[in-house]
Amino acid sequence: MKTLLLALALVPFLGYSQLVETGADVQFEPRSSDIQAVQSNSKSTSCGPDTVLYTLQKATGLQAISINNATSAQGVSQYYNCPQPLTITGVEFYAYKIDVTGGITQNVTVQIYTAGTDSMPSGLPLVTSTVLVDTNFGGGNLDILSKFANMPAITVTQPYVVVVSNNSPNGVGMIFSDYAASPADGGQEWLCSLDLFGTWTRSYGVNVAGTIFDSDALFYPLVSYTMDSDFTPSADCFSGGPTINFTNNSSPILQDRMYNLAAFLNLTPLSYTWDFGDGGGGNAIDTANTYANTTLGYTVYLTDTLFGWTSTCVDVDSTFIGDDLNTQWSSVPAGAGVVNFTDNSTSSAAITNWLWDFGDGNTSTQQNPSHTYASSGNYTVCLTAVTDCGVDSTCATITVTVCNNPTAAFSETNNDPSFDFTDGSTTTGIVTYSWDFGDGNTSTQQNPTHTYIDNGTYTVTLTITDDCGTSTVTSTVTVNNGCVDPVAGFTQSGSEPTFGFTNTSTSSTNTTYSWDMGDGTTYTTMDVNHTYTANNMYTVTLIVTDDCGADTTTQTVTVSTIGLLDLEGDSFVAYPNPANDVLNILSNHNIVRLELMDMTGRMVVSNECNAKTVEVKTSQLAEGHYTLRAIQEDGAVKITSIEVIH
Repeated sequence: MKTLLLALALVPFLGYSQLVETGADVQFEPRSSDIQAVQSNSKSTSCGPDTVLYTLQKATGLQAISINNATSAQGVSQYYNCPQPLTITGVEFYAYKIDVTGGITQNVTVQIYTAGTDSMPSGLPLVTSTVLVDTNFGGGNLDILSKFANMPAITVTQPYVVVVSNNSPNGVGMIFSDYAASPADGGQEWLCSLDLFGTWTRSYGVNVAGTIFDSDALFYPLVSYTMDSDFTPSADCFSGGPTINFTNNSSPILQDRMYNLAAFLNLTPLSYTWDFGDGGGGNAIDTANTYANTTLGYTVYLTDTLFGWTSTCVDVDSTFIGDDLNTQWSSVPAGAGVVNFTDNSTSSAAITNWLWDFGDGNTSTQQNPSHTYASSGNYTVCLTAVTDCGVDSTCATITVTVCNNPTAAFSETNNDPSFDFTDGSTTTGIVTYSWDFGDGNTSTQQNPTHTYIDNGTYTVTLTITDDCGTSTVTSTVTVNNGCVDPVAGFTQSGSEPTFGFTNTSTSSTNTTYSWDMGDGTTYTTMDVNHTYTANNMYTVTLIVTDDCGADTTTQTVTVSTIGLLDLEGDSFVAYPNPANDVLNILSNHNIVRLELMDMTGRMVVSNECNAKTVEVKTSQLAEGHYTLRAIQEDGAVKITSIEVIH
């Protein structure tokens, strides 16, 4: 256990900006950097969620810095790589309220931004969360200081920064790695930036007590990702010699030191385990193997292991090296002398050529040809397949009947719940019958009788096969067994946002009702009164179930007035939200400019206007979340989040 005492010095230094320490003792226990330890303690073998402890792994000690908007930085950002798409669902960090000034609790804001110039936040936040911090310091114990920001899942495809801000003069102690160590824990990567009175500054432009702030914020994003093992051999067979080179094409996250402990420890090859299929193998990113016996075939495996900070992810890829060509084919009569042939050959190497001999003097080089025979008879058909590794052939005899295709047909006699099915097909020669009654039961009789157990509508299928081919026909039968199906129905009354729904359904015995109001609320009563709490178009669904079956009906209701009565004084409202075709904006001040930006910060709508009521067409916009920015004639800027759905 290592304890560090932090001073409260505030002195100018080389013209740099100044941070303020809290004077707190923060406990620090170094994490293991042993890969085997990480494996044995992993939470799962799935690809996340993994808590990225990269900045803690670099740390040799900890220090607490006061974050506030009066005497120190008001925000902290920490940069992270994004070697491939990553899904972020939260951030862990360490913080406490320094004293009881202004109360014993203080809200801090946690956000994810795209990384911009010099690895600092760029554009609008991708997601925002608020976390409550209290004065419980707990003797500097990290488990007590730990805070977690839950976030809606977002997927990032480029480097990002985690930002924690305190827009208050009441200090919040944030925990960083040791900037004063030798060398400092930041390792001169300068991944940390600070918001000094509204200006983002890299940590090499900041000092604490006369020392450059070469440090990292202990922010741990919670990430999930997809990991694919993949490699390419230089050849699929030994025609070019016994040595095969293997090129690794696996997911790039395996070679990123922020997400893979093996890469952090400069042991990246340990994440790739090769099995060459001949008893050889090893750990390498790209590799090669020389096979002693090239007359055999070998299955080569690549096992990828990402040693995450709190989870381990494994994936395997394989391929076959050598001549394993196995030529196979099948045929299906299509009637009138036509036979369809299908190549079913297998080979690890790509098949480059096919040669069919149909046994009547005709050939084809197509992979899956169709051939018409002039007369009935027995024919010996051969297929020859060619790869870079070799050639293989197979032959078989088929019987061809030159005739017309069969036509499947049947009728049924309803003796509910029993049905008599009568074959009416047109066929030639030997015929087989295959009935599927639609309830899991089958028959091979020509004219079967079947009794259904449950009421309902069933699709009956008859497939016949004769000397000339195959034909299939379907029909539906309805089993009531004395029952009359229920009919769902209801009427609506009232005015938004409160509606009454009166049941008008018809049913028999043991009737149940299931209402879905479209806003997540459900009822099981016969009639319903419901008040909506948000503007939207809602689909109301009623399912009626009785002993004879079930029926469903839907109606829509529109709520658009919630919040309109509150438009008094300095007010601003945008509705409906979520929006479908049109977004309405109301203000008690004239709106002079309206802007709508997507989650990447790209402006998709920019309108000049001069009105208190503005309408924006959203029908052409992609579904998703947008930021609405309205500039009023009084200079006020209104910003709100809008969701578009279709």
